[in-house]
Amino acid sequence: MMPLKPLEFENALKLGLGRAILHLQHVTQPTDYRDVVLTTCLEFGGYDPQVEGMRTEYLFQAAQLTEILPRLRQALLERLENPDDDSWDALQRLELLAQFAREGDEEARVALRGYYLRLTHPHSPIEGIVASILLHLDGVEAFLFVIRQLGRVFLVDLEKAEDDSFLNEARELMGEQSVALLLEQHGQEPEVTAYLERIERTQQRRQERKRKQP
Repeated sequence: MMPLKPLEFENALKLGLGRAILHLQHVTQPTDYRDVVLTTCLEFGGYDPQVEGMRTEYLFQAAQLTEILPRLRQALLERLENPDDDSWDALQRLELLAQFAREGDEEARVALRGYYLRLTHPHSPIEGIVASILLHLDGVEAFLFVIRQLGRVFLVDLEKAEDDSFLNEARELMGEQSVALLLEQHGQEPEVTAYLERIERTQQRRQERKRKQP
């Protein structure tokens, strides 16, 4: 293939187009593109990730080809400090850090869990998104981690609402029987009890409000 011009490469990379990866695979010095790849990894370059997806594996591959994984990892860890950042940039960075964890990076896994703990004191708009990332990363272990942490919060905060979206996502990912068995096995834990009771109470209150509507 014909090499891309610098601006063509940058635009293709931001849009997640395959020709950007092909370009890096065929040029003599892919490390010349380190800076633009790093910036694209840290700042979402698409239009709507709800439609396009986050392109995590794509960007991770670009980082591998340009040999910036150590720089990227450090930058991602440093940007975990703001629990109020619910931008697309932040979500892309979280997904990339989760990819490091999937590759066996235990520090990245621990950092994501620590970040989630900070999000629940007080409630953050991306708390549920990070819980979902953890669930897809670690399955059963993450499921118990999240509901126990939420239960701890509910034991202190008597008014915080909680729907069953995380519970339903776990059922879809792990199977209803597996989730039911886990809840049965751990249902006597105060945190798990508090979590389940809060979901039930939140649902009851919503039903009551619906009944009162004209």
